[in-house]
Amino acid sequence: MADFQLSYYHYHEKLQHVGVQTVLNEIREKFWILQGRRSVRMIVNKCITCERYKASHVNAEPVALPKNRVGNAVPFEISGVDFAGPVYLKENQKGWICLFTCALYRAVHLELVTSLSTDAFLEVLRRFIARRGRPTIIYSDNGTNFTGARNYLCKVNWNKIKKYSSVQKIEWCFNPPSAAWWGGWWKRLVRVMKELLRKVLKKSSLTYEEMCTTLCDCEAIINSRPITYQSDSINKPRPLSPAMFLLEAKSVEVPDLNYDLRRRFRSEYLRQLSRKRPCLSRKSTLRVGEIVLVGNDNQKLLHWPLAKIVEIITGKDGEIRVVRLKTANGELVRPVQRIYQLEINSPIEQKITKENKQENFDPLDITEVTLSKENEKEGCQLIKKPSVVTRYGRQVKIPKRLGLND
Repeated sequence: MADFQLSYYHYHEKLQHVGVQTVLNEIREKFWILQGRRSVRMIVNKCITCERYKASHVNAEPVALPKNRVGNAVPFEISGVDFAGPVYLKENQKGWICLFTCALYRAVHLELVTSLSTDAFLEVLRRFIARRGRPTIIYSDNGTNFTGARNYLCKVNWNKIKKYSSVQKIEWCFNPPSAAWWGGWWKRLVRVMKELLRKVLKKSSLTYEEMCTTLCDCEAIINSRPITYQSDSINKPRPLSPAMFLLEAKSVEVPDLNYDLRRRFRSEYLRQLSRKRPCLSRKSTLRVGEIVLVGNDNQKLLHWPLAKIVEIITGKDGEIRVVRLKTANGELVRPVQRIYQLEINSPIEQKITKENKQENFDPLDITEVTLSKENEKEGCQLIKKPSVVTRYGRQVKIPKRLGLND
């Protein structure tokens, strides 16, 4: 049996890892194997080279909105931050736009900077707090300027500050590396801002002061956009916009900001966001110790590294969304959408392999008929093997029509 398995692998590699049909056709030039298609398919499915190219990424169930996005909060109390650019200014200057987004009311605050360093971002953060107030939670990606700012703030002795002040520490939440869609609620507004600048600036080059003025105009336009349904009836109230929560109530003709406006915001806007879409892709079935492929947008599939899952990180709803991996170069944290399962070396297969080694029989339950020149005169030699289970846990049964169950 071992010789035949080596023959399968030999033909499979010789034919440049082609499909089951071609491998089976090549084998039948010398041998005729009962249930040969199933036997060859089991060998081909264990080929690591083929699995690297056939693997599909894992997906996760859509999550409900977190509490800090549906609760009561002042504008920019829960914020997301990101950089966009670069933009080219006059006198050979280069700038970037720092965009702060309110997670609840979807308002934006734009700042122009000439550097992406941590010190430059801290200056931007100070200006933002002076104008919009101190946030309690900030979401961002894993940019070095964001991680540097968080590390700088962590060095402050907050226990001593709490004794003499009511200032609370800012909680910084980072998205998993290479998971840009986790920050989709601010990435969408980055796109809106870029579209406005393309249409307004075209090929113009502005000075620093002119660019700051343009960004203030874009900020006002984005904050005045409607975020609820616009009715054709004149009797319906005007649609809600982020500017209603930033400006005074009298300027937008709303008599009671604390009750009526927020009630409309919950019923008309948040109710639309809370709709949970079904997950149509493959759900996560990851296990600790499983060997997987780590996807990367900046590399070709051939160069994607293999990794071993060392920890599974679940969300508040119990669904797997992030995993910790061990590669040849260290440990990584990646979302499950970057994970490609190879379906090899699973715990079930390892258990079967261990039991088969102890019982000294091959795990492939097939019946072979050799037609080599040596035993051609003696007739066909049947080799019957015990039943095993597949890698999915189903028991393999030989059909009764073959007459091999006696």
